[in-house]
Amino acid sequence: MSIPGEITFYLLDDTGLLFNADRAEIYHLNTSAAFIWCCLEEGMTCADIAAAYTDAFAVSADDADSHVAEMLGQWQGLGYIEDAAFPAPPPIDFTTALGRLLALPRLLAAFSRAPAETARRIGVRQKDLESFLLLNPDELEKQARTLRQKVLSKRHRADINLFHRTSADETFQPVEKPAVIQDYLLLTTRFHIRYASSAQLESVHPTLKHLAIPDGDTSDLVIDILDCGDEHVVLENGEGVARCPSLNHLAPSVKSRLRQSVINRHDYFMQIHGAAVMTDEHRCILMPAAPGSGKTTLSAALAASGMYFLSDEVALLEDITLQVCPMPFSMAVKAGSVEALADYYPCLKALPQHMRQDEHQIRYLAPPAAALQYPGNERYQIQWIIFPRYQPGTTPELRPLGRGDALQRLLDECLVIPAALDRKRVGNLIQWLQGVECFEMSIDALPQATDLIIRTCR
Repeated sequence: MSIPGEITFYLLDDTGLLFNADRAEIYHLNTSAAFIWCCLEEGMTCADIAAAYTDAFAVSADDADSHVAEMLGQWQGLGYIEDAAFPAPPPIDFTTALGRLLALPRLLAAFSRAPAETARRIGVRQKDLESFLLLNPDELEKQARTLRQKVLSKRHRADINLFHRTSADETFQPVEKPAVIQDYLLLTTRFHIRYASSAQLESVHPTLKHLAIPDGDTSDLVIDILDCGDEHVVLENGEGVARCPSLNHLAPSVKSRLRQSVINRHDYFMQIHGAAVMTDEHRCILMPAAPGSGKTTLSAALAASGMYFLSDEVALLEDITLQVCPMPFSMAVKAGSVEALADYYPCLKALPQHMRQDEHQIRYLAPPAAALQYPGNERYQIQWIIFPRYQPGTTPELRPLGRGDALQRLLDECLVIPAALDRKRVGNLIQWLQGVECFEMSIDALPQATDLIIRTCR
């Protein structure tokens, strides 16, 4: 039994992580699986591992044999170990066997040399054996290359284009005589927006007003908003990027495009779908969560309660340090959160409603001015990760979360990793997480949830 050179094991509290450098892939191990892996690295045989497992977890010898065999079978199927000697490998169906061939170059090479031996070694069940042996290695190699290219392409920076041409000849010219030109700054990107009408300005500018800067002669991006009668067309550096059927759709489209363009111009390690706020001590709270979990509502309440506001939807973690930098767009408040935030922001109910691309009606709420007066260099250390979840009828509670589970949840909310993972980056990630306190939190009554976080973090 051997461990390929591209596999690295990291211990994280009482759990573990396997990193496959060739596939830039992280695999989370629970406590018992991490124990088995540590035994493997000590060079123990399957029988010795099972005996140690029996003593460590107080289970029967049969249960230990079964669990150890199951884990070794999974790892061999994933390509994390090689040449594991099983008395009888757990049987797998045709689809699983095919998936392993496509995902594991060494296994595919072994199949090309000796199909029957490979089938026996990985445990292809008898009724699928004939179909498995008829697979063409050359065709499988082509499919495997295509699959690898697709996986790698997902790790590149995300981009969006909401623009669809109606004909190949359709072109749009930038605004020749804009009604208003306004400059804005976010991260390191300075951009002009040239509004064709005062109505466009009144729709979009309030969502960006706190990012406005004095007009200058140079910019990194030029956004033209055209008034085309029945619709509004957004150009970025002369290229059509969004069509909006009404003014109601304009602000969300402009914001969405700007956010992605600014992010694409910035170097970072990881883009997280989550909110971020900061205490007076310059320590950050990262709140990764799926849509509808309450992160915008919670971050808005915390900003109104004296914390600095960094973002309500996207957190960029810097390379090496994994510090977070501010992305303070206006907060997108859905209808269900208006009442909950009304006491914090009396103006909220009077704000205009906009129609987002996902057909959600939202109000854009600018962060309090005091919450944007950032100290220092605007790169801040994350001290806490809280995974919020809106659960009506529950009492707010912060429950400690193991760092292995926290990392798995964090990666679940990862939107983009622009550069391929390597051992150095993964090592930095593990080292960073060792210094972060991790929690999960149920949210119902907003004031109690806000007070609980403030008390915990101060």
